[in-house]
Amino acid sequence: MKLVLLLKVFIVGQLLAASHAEACKCGKESFSVKFNNASLVFLGTSIPDAKGKYLFKIKKVWKGKIREDDFVHTSEDCGYHFHPKTDYVVFADTKSGKISTDMCSGSAPSTPTLLKWLDENRPAGKQ
Repeated sequence: MKLVLLLKVFIVGQLLAASHAEACKCGKESFSVKFNNASLVFLGTSIPDAKGKYLFKIKKVWKGKIREDDFVHTSEDCGYHFHPKTDYVVFADTKSGKISTDMCSGSAPSTPTLLKWLDENRPAGKQ
């Protein structure tokens, strides 16, 4: 009887995990497509504030406008989780009246390759 109960709990857990993973499934768009889809693209150092909200020390903006006191929001389900004091290139959306990003937007820790691509293909300040 205990085995049957444990098996049912395991199956339900697997179904819930699968549905969560499916809801956050991301396409494999290039950075060019992700750039074009974003309203805002910038380089900044993350400063966590509250669950699902982050501030950034802005270092460079390639697209859109952001102020130092603007929060970047993420969702609990598919949100991007920024590590404190880490440089990120953030691809965000501003259509809802707030700046938001998720794990499918293209946001990523800053790398020389990504920065080079952005600088060569999307000079800062040019929309």
